[in-house]
Amino acid sequence: MELSSIMANNLSQLRHTLNMNLLDGNLAKQAAQSTVMLKDFQEGQQQLQHPTAGHKVDIKV
Repeated sequence: MELSSIMANNLSQLRHTLNMNLLDGNLAKQAAQSTVMLKDFQEGQQQLQHPTAGHKVDIKV
């Protein structure tokens, strides 16, 4: 095995490791952003509810 083939293999492994680390970081960031978005959405939905919603039913006869 030549030195250049060993170096090429090491470079390939290094690139793979770097790509996996970048992917993991991006997935963690997206998960955190999704959690914040869902929390904000839930808070917004609670503020939009009418105070008597679900307690009274209007029926026209």
